[in-house]
Amino acid sequence: MLYFDFDGVVADSVPALHSIYSDFLIFYDITPQPGEFERLNGPSLQEIVACLKHVHGLPGDVEDLLARYEALRRDAYAKRIKPFADVARVLDSLAGAGQTLHLVTASEPGPVRDFLATWRLTEYFREVVCGNAVARAKPAPDLYLLAMERSEDVFAAGLAIEDSVNGVRSAVSAGLRVFGVHAQATVRAALTEAGAWRTAACLGDALPTLGAW
Repeated sequence: MLYFDFDGVVADSVPALHSIYSDFLIFYDITPQPGEFERLNGPSLQEIVACLKHVHGLPGDVEDLLARYEALRRDAYAKRIKPFADVARVLDSLAGAGQTLHLVTASEPGPVRDFLATWRLTEYFREVVCGNAVARAKPAPDLYLLAMERSEDVFAAGLAIEDSVNGVRSAVSAGLRVFGVHAQATVRAALTEAGAWRTAACLGDALPTLGAW
């Protein structure tokens, strides 16, 4: 049983999401802070917007800010973001070998499901668990605990595939082993420090381990 993160693992979305974060703050004449985006890689969008409002004193209601941020992200998923080049091959290989695949993401369900449908990836995932399904997203374990409950993974026998420190911490806190995937060696080192069992530069490199799980 394999639990895939979405952003940064299935969708090559992190650069676009970083740009959206920066543009969102600049719109309110606020300079993006180094490291802030990385720290917010994992929580739900509502948690992210609430944090940005609190830290930077953004004007208006959280609901209005959230609607603006959601619109920016939805547009990016529809027009700019694509799957990683090896995703379809890896998912097809794993599904063909009888692996049960789940998607566990803090992102909002609408854009995620639309993205999966557009790129014909929906059929690979038995369950899609999104950030709106729990009170606390990553790094809290809630998303993975819910995914494990739905998949009847009572012994935490599955393996999570994550690209962020918050994602690794979430899965580890839920009792899962984690395979960290990231192109940058420094980030892979951080994933290992956060608790990742093994790491690789891309899903294709991880396939032998995932296939044998």
